Amino acid sequence: MGYPLDPSPEQMREMGQAALDYVVGFLGSRKDAPATGFEHAVEAAEAHRASPPETGGEFAPLIELVDTIADNSSDNAGP
Repeated sequence: MGYPLDPSPEQMREMGQAALDYVVGFLGSRKDAPATGFEHAVEAAEAHRASPPETGGEFAPLIELVDTIADNSSDNAGP
């Protein structure tokens, strides 16, 4: 299901729950996470270079993009 630029309250709740689930999982995995992940950072940045879409889309790819960015950056929350 794609999301419009002005999502309904139910869609906002779904996106909020997906974001919360991601954050809880992300923070729970910090104890095993490396301090940096720059090895593929340039490739990741180049693969995601694009203008924002004109219409709403799926929320899951946005969470995946955040995860890709986090995996290819510095992690000051790690050990």
